[in-house]
Amino acid sequence: MNLAWRCIDLTIEANSMPNNKKYQKISELSNIFDKLKIRLRMAQELQLISEKQFAHIYTYYGKEMGEMIGGWSNWSQQFVRL
Repeated sequence: MNLAWRCIDLTIEANSMPNNKKYQKISELSNIFDKLKIRLRMAQELQLISEKQFAHIYTYYGKEMGEMIGGWSNWSQQFVRL
């Protein structure tokens, strides 16, 4: 649950930053989201949630959020100063 809240917090923080500072926060968001996905998968493997619940979460939230984070990350790279 804490990872889910952290993802929301990082999204809000990144959204309020200037474009040239977003990439680092979005990268952190991506890492936290990856941890969340792994923990959800473990919860399913340990039968804390059913396969149906996992499939629902992944289908309606996980996949789309991952694609959005990836797209946002790619977009923000153009503002990173080398």
